[in-house]
Amino acid sequence: DSPVIGPDGTLYVGSIDCTFNALRLDGTLRWIYVCNEPIFSTEAISLSGAVYVGCDDDTLLSFSTDGTVRWTYAMKQDVDSSPIIGQGGIIYVGGDGLHAIRPDGKRRFKVAFGGHVSASPAQRPDGTIVVGSHDHRVYAVLADGTVAWSFRTGGPVQGTAACFQDNDVAFGSDDGFVYRLSPLGGARWKVKLGAPVRSGLAVSEDEATVFVASMDGRVYGLDAATGEERWHITTAGAVRAAPLIDGEGRLYFGSRDHYLYAVDGNAGELVWRIHLGSEIDTTPAIPSGRKLVVGSDDGVVHILEETR
Repeated sequence: DSPVIGPDGTLYVGSIDCTFNALRLDGTLRWIYVCNEPIFSTEAISLSGAVYVGCDDDTLLSFSTDGTVRWTYAMKQDVDSSPIIGQGGIIYVGGDGLHAIRPDGKRRFKVAFGGHVSASPAQRPDGTIVVGSHDHRVYAVLADGTVAWSFRTGGPVQGTAACFQDNDVAFGSDDGFVYRLSPLGGARWKVKLGAPVRSGLAVSEDEATVFVASMDGRVYGLDAATGEERWHITTAGAVRAAPLIDGEGRLYFGSRDHYLYAVDGNAGELVWRIHLGSEIDTTPAIPSGRKLVVGSDDGVVHILEETR
């Protein structure tokens, strides 16, 4: 999964070796928890430091900052979706449908769809949850668990939707299209890219540009209003994870060509790239200043310091 930094600076990261790890930023281990199955879920962390992460043993786990298991929540399928903490502290996560879970680990509601949910949910400003499913649809679910609408695409939807301040959403699908929908689920535009889009999208601070990673090895900058391509940059491998955008508009993303990239989000120009020795299928994190943290498929967590 992708690394996440907690409020106290602890770095959390799960692994396909079945471990969930808490690290200091000097790379030393704070604690480790061994699960029964691999972890593909990226953790969510509350302001109080409660940690939530899914495991392929069909459970969502909650940890305290010292590594104590606070509770586990059971499902009937892999929890390879990444949880989010929504309004009121409710945890939303996919698996055998969309689950809404209270901070004490009790179910608020479950909504079953026509397929597995590996996408991470997203919450619009109005509180509506938007999530994709392997049944080729994106669903909008209200706070009481009512499905407001669904939108059909031509393939599984595995990435997190991006939510705009006007309650529009944008997302990619395995059908190779990127879509922007209105608050009621109507299509404003759709754009065909060169391959499936399996990651979430990033949006510029001014909401003028949508950044999309594609399995064709490219990252695209699309005009958010029209879907028109502004630029793209090509790598030598598929780009599986969403790009990270910093406060200065710079994008960071990894590729299966073993490189980590920094790109100017306005112009689409390469700033630098660094070879990390293995495929990179995770989104980087920025703990502070010019540090970057990213995991690679050889089981290494890289802590880098950027010089500009």
